[in-house]
Amino acid sequence: MHHDDGTHTNASEEIGEGLLTLKSIASVNALDIGDGLVMLDTGGAFDRQTVHDAVRGWRPEAPVRAAVCSHHHVDHVLGTALFDAEAADKGWERPGVYAPEELPAHFRRYEQTGGWNTVINRRKVLHPGDLFIWALPNAGNPQKVQRYLSDWGTALRQMAALRPEILLAGHGLPIFGADCIVAALTDTAELLESVESHTLAIMNQGKNLDTCLHEVTVPAHLADKPDLQAVYDHPQFLPENAEVWSVRADVYSPTPPSTRRRWRATCCVMLRLQANRAHAASPATTEPDSTFVLHSG
Repeated sequence: MHHDDGTHTNASEEIGEGLLTLKSIASVNALDIGDGLVMLDTGGAFDRQTVHDAVRGWRPEAPVRAAVCSHHHVDHVLGTALFDAEAADKGWERPGVYAPEELPAHFRRYEQTGGWNTVINRRKVLHPGDLFIWALPNAGNPQKVQRYLSDWGTALRQMAALRPEILLAGHGLPIFGADCIVAALTDTAELLESVESHTLAIMNQGKNLDTCLHEVTVPAHLADKPDLQAVYDHPQFLPENAEVWSVRADVYSPTPPSTRRRWRATCCVMLRLQANRAHAASPATTEPDSTFVLHSG
């Protein structure tokens, strides 16, 4: 599944000296390091020709030395095939792939990346992958693996402390300027931390999951932020499907977490279908209220 945030254009632009960004379903970026290019996420299989054409229109003869994959999603890691073929045809060294060790075995071809990191850090470019997607963090989606709110928030604050000048979002447009980037990252961290702390407070009062789902909300001063809207995940998914409730309270629940996750995933699909039908019938209206009740057993 991809996440289309509504800014999918396939347009490319040099947004800084030696830095190309292409906005497809996911963002794809290329960094000129002097003796070649480093790709920061490479797009999906459906993007291969578009990405290759954009990069070659920008730097026709610069070999791609490396591809840095922020995470394993198919819209971020499957765009290298044409660059691999090009390297073989021209006698260049095949691009190295750098990625988290959890990627499948065919991506486990890593070396230490200190040299690449040094080059990129001097440019003060931040590439957070899907930790920042111009939307409510995808931390509770019941169709995904378990996510950890406090760890996510900590990572965002560590990035903000670096005060980068350019942020290349996992989805959505780049952000320029240290102050704007710090605000975006810390606002997102605050939202996640608030949801976790509020959920824990409700748990410690002995209240059940239904109560939690209806009492835990996005902080009011963050609710209207354009980069924190619920376009992919839903705020009610965060307390239960992230680690807060599922790790700490599942042992007391008579309803297996896998069953609850299937219920929630079904609700997610049904609510989206309902919203799409309503919007199609009357495009000028807003989407219907998507609040729902889940009994915890």
